[in-house]
Amino acid sequence: MMAEPWPETLSMDPLVEGYDERVPSNIMQKQTDAGIPLRARRFTSPPRFPLSVTFTFERAEVETFLTWHEVTLADGLKAFSFTHPRSGAAISCYFVAGREIQINPRPGAKWWDVRVELEIVP
Repeated sequence: MMAEPWPETLSMDPLVEGYDERVPSNIMQKQTDAGIPLRARRFTSPPRFPLSVTFTFERAEVETFLTWHEVTLADGLKAFSFTHPRSGAAISCYFVAGREIQINPRPGAKWWDVRVELEIVP
């Protein structure tokens, strides 16, 4: 699978406010008839919860982002390359299906917050 590139004219640096990353528990525990419970890893490669990120763009950059999402990514169907905000690692992501893109103006309406949910492709 080939991931589409992030638009070169848009920053990949999300705001710290509203950033949310969760790592799921990968341990299962089973009670035995006697003694301590048995514990084991549930998955060799556990699923990841979505990343919640907010970008601040100028008005024209919001349009660039939306056009890229609609045309290049086929309304978010295709994966895209991205830099993980915390680790700096190169990753591939999808926009989480069924989650809307939230766009809210900042005071003065020169800058706009664009909030998205991203799913990391294993």
